[in-house]
Amino acid sequence: MLFILILFRAVLSIGVVLLELLVDSWPDLVPVDEVPPTLRDLSYILFQLFCPFLLIGASRHAMLEFVRRRTQVLKSTQLLLTKQVRIEKLVHSLVPPFRANALRNAPPKTWYQFPSDSFTSCTVLQMDIAGFTDLSTHLLAEELIDVLNVAFSHIDQAAEYVGNIWKVETIGDCLIAVAGGPNPCADHAFRAVHLGFCILEIMERISAHLDVTLQVRVAVHSGDICAAGVGSVLPRCLIFGKDVEVVRVLEAGGERGALLVSEATAQQLPETLVSWKFSEERTVRMKNGDEIPAKVLPLQHWNRRELRRLAKHNPPLNNFMNNLSSPDTVGPTRVASWNTRKNTRTNARGGMEDGTGGGGGGDEYSSATPLSSPALTAQRANS
Repeated sequence: MLFILILFRAVLSIGVVLLELLVDSWPDLVPVDEVPPTLRDLSYILFQLFCPFLLIGASRHAMLEFVRRRTQVLKSTQLLLTKQVRIEKLVHSLVPPFRANALRNAPPKTWYQFPSDSFTSCTVLQMDIAGFTDLSTHLLAEELIDVLNVAFSHIDQAAEYVGNIWKVETIGDCLIAVAGGPNPCADHAFRAVHLGFCILEIMERISAHLDVTLQVRVAVHSGDICAAGVGSVLPRCLIFGKDVEVVRVLEAGGERGALLVSEATAQQLPETLVSWKFSEERTVRMKNGDEIPAKVLPLQHWNRRELRRLAKHNPPLNNFMNNLSSPDTVGPTRVASWNTRKNTRTNARGGMEDGTGGGGGGDEYSSATPLSSPALTAQRANS
C-alpha cells in the first residue's frame, strides 16, 4: 500500500510539473489564453492541496508500519534472549560453569570431543545412603522420590552456603561433589569436611521429620582429578583419576553416620581453625593392593559443638542449619502429603486384613512406627 501511494504521488507530481513546463516554455504551442481556467485550477488543487494530504497520509502509514515492524523485531529479540537464557541454564545444569562457556555454542553430541580439564588442588566428597535397597522395598516409588528430592535439595543448598563446591552428579542415592578444583580455594579440604558434616546433620533431621531411617556413609579424599564430557546422548561432565577411585573405596568401607577422611585430607585441615576429633584410624585396601590410611570423624557431641562454633562465621549456613530443626523446612505440604499417603495406605491395608475398611493395627508403615525400628521387626515376625 505504501509503495502504491508513493508511486501515485510521484506520477502525479511529474505530470503536473510537465504540464507547467509545457505551458511556460512553449507559449506558441500552447498559448496561455487557450489553456482552460478549469485545467489550471485543477492543477493547482492537485499540486498545492491534494498532494500534501497524500504525502501526509503516506508518511503516517509509513510511521505506523515502522512502529509495527519495530515492535515485531523487539518481541523477536526478547524471545531469542529468553530462549538463549533457557539454553544457558540447560547447559549449566548439564556441565559445570568452567565448561559451559566453551560448550554453549556447540551441539551436545559433540561435547565429548572437547579436551579434558585437570585439577590438582581439590577434595572429592562421595555420599551414599546406607540400606537404600532395603529402603526401596519398604516405600512406594513416589515416597522414595520425595525422600531423595528433600535430601538432595537440602544438600545442594548447604553446598551453596559452604561455597566453592562443584556438584558433579547424583546417581540414585549417591552424590559426588568436589571442593576446590574448578573453584580454586586453599581450604578445599576444610570445605569438603564441613559439607560432609552438614550432610550427616541434614539426613538426621529429615529422618526425624519424615519418620524414616536415613543413614549415610560419607568419604572425603584430597588429590588430583580429571574432568571430561562423556557420551553423545544426554552428555555429562564426570571426574576420573586414581583419587576418584580412592574416595569411592573409602565410601564403600565407611561407617554409617560418620565421615571417613583420608590421611591426605586430614593433613590439610587447618588446626588453628577447627579442632575436630577423630575416633579411630583405619586402613582401606584397594583392589590393586594399595593401602589408604584414613580416619573416622563421627558426628558426636564434641564435633557438633565445633560445628556450632564454626557456624558463627557463616551466618547464611548457620540460619539454614538452625531452621532444619523445624518441619516447615522440609515443607509442610510435602510432609502433609507424605503423612496422608502413609495413612491412606495404612487404612487400605488394615481394611483388607479385618474387612472393615478402617485402619487396622499391624500395618508396617504406621506413622507411629519408624520403618527400621525394632517394633517393625517384631510386627513382621508376628505377621
